[in-house]
Amino acid sequence: MKKIYIAAFAALALVGSFSSQVLAQQAERQLIQVNQLVIKPNEIERFRAIHRDNFMPRSRAGGLAYRVTTSTVLGQSFQMSVASPIPNYASLDGGTPLDGDSVEAQMLREAWNSAVTSRRSFVITTRPDMNMEPAPNADYTTVVRFQVKAGKAQQFEAMWKSMIRPALVASGQKGTSVFQTVQGGRQFEYFALTPLANMAALDGPGPFSSMNPEDGAALTAQVSELLEEIETSITRTDHELSYGLPGLNQ
Repeated sequence: MKKIYIAAFAALALVGSFSSQVLAQQAERQLIQVNQLVIKPNEIERFRAIHRDNFMPRSRAGGLAYRVTTSTVLGQSFQMSVASPIPNYASLDGGTPLDGDSVEAQMLREAWNSAVTSRRSFVITTRPDMNMEPAPNADYTTVVRFQVKAGKAQQFEAMWKSMIRPALVASGQKGTSVFQTVQGGRQFEYFALTPLANMAALDGPGPFSSMNPEDGAALTAQVSELLEEIETSITRTDHELSYGLPGLNQ
């Protein structure tokens, strides 16, 4: 079990679909709506067209600063995730292109329902106090999801700041941004996203490989005490369906 936890932490050395340059510089927390969608394999191009021709124009017209779409490379098959900032929860009252009784909306819903097999929608908040030094934007992202045990959130954040982040900094890693689920997901859920230039970067030593045995044992003990689950995945930015961040189509 300890080896599993350490291996999962080591996967933090990857890529950010959110720009670490932007997020790490934010002093205040920002709400971000995330939609995770599993698409039927034979409907991926149809879904992309729906997204490109209907949702992207609405996002731009509505003044959203950015919209980032990623596809999962390692993890849930045929999953796409869409993230965009929201100023407040009231902004969600505006609906989506799928809403309404018009013929266009009905046709769009039918096409959407035939392409999407499942959807999870939730809101996360940035955690600037837990972020690391910014790094250049990259196509790939390692997403590490931490499910913290009930009532252990403060201890987890303290562990991140006092043990995990210093170890990552010592390894030379940059760009990790931390997020916390606030609505629509599990309580005590955190995400760490790290940019990676390419998949070959996974072949190098993990960021915790240089820890001395005593510090490694202490970290493992803390992880076992505070966390229920760690899940990792690797995503790739879909530039055609994204805009508003450095390195993405504008």
